[in-house]
Amino acid sequence: QKILDKKLYLGIPIVILASSRELIRLLDILDASYKETFLSISKEISKINEGTRRGKIIDIIQYKEHDFFKKGEFIIVVENLVKKDLDSDLEGVETLLKSLKKEGLTLKQSVNIVKEYCKISKKIIYNQALKVWNEK
Repeated sequence: QKILDKKLYLGIPIVILASSRELIRLLDILDASYKETFLSISKEISKINEGTRRGKIIDIIQYKEHDFFKKGEFIIVVENLVKKDLDSDLEGVETLLKSLKKEGLTLKQSVNIVKEYCKISKKIIYNQALKVWNEK
């Protein structure tokens, strides 16, 4: 739950490898907290029983007892469709930049990602990024 809270805030898709038991638990967590989350669930990639299900969690959760979810190895791509409004929230931008820096992205990459999700000028984002990158 903590990892999802932290990563989905970035607005970047998350890739998760899971067993069927872990997948069911993940679906329950997403159903409780992220109703507007979009998922792509792929099963047994490059094997004879390969398959994929896509949709919002509210559409997928109703089929969690289906045979597709019973056995196998799954790759889940999670994308939060509800992005927080960072347009006038420089603290939010700073938090996002710190998180991207911690993930190992460069200043330029981080500025471009934040610019993608905000309607703040690139110059303001860049100035915030410089503050973050210059912190000890």
